Amino acid sequence: MDGQKTSYKTRLACFLLAFVLSLGAYAFIEPRMLLVREYTVGSARVPEAFDGLSIAFVADLHLGDYFPLSAVRDMVARVNALRPDLVLLGGDYVGYDAKYIAPAFEALSGLCAPMGVYGVLGNHDNWTDADLCRAEAARHGITLVDNRMLW
Repeated sequence: MDGQKTSYKTRLACFLLAFVLSLGAYAFIEPRMLLVREYTVGSARVPEAFDGLSIAFVADLHLGDYFPLSAVRDMVARVNALRPDLVLLGGDYVGYDAKYIAPAFEALSGLCAPMGVYGVLGNHDNWTDADLCRAEAARHGITLVDNRMLW
């Protein structure tokens, strides 16, 4: 009976160790995974002038200790390689540290699209320093929509 308890405890300890290591690996790898998906969207209500329009959408960078500036620069290069007509930024440029705001927008200023680069602030940006995010976006030529109509 004692051998069974020891065997059970050993298996449980091995399982828990494997689980914790897997979780740690995922927490390190997942933020660096850049997913590129292409969708074709059609609607009779969309004007013909938009036929063939290419839009890149980027969100949830959370620049900080776990998502380095080099990864943002790599993402910018990959987006530019797609040659989108328009880039939309969905917010959450930084995690929780305001020291990353200026570097985030400096890196994002490398995005190129003939129709421009537009964005919104995410909850993390608002929690960290929304005013600084707005100022840095403007300084780097990124138009934040911020509850206004542009076209």
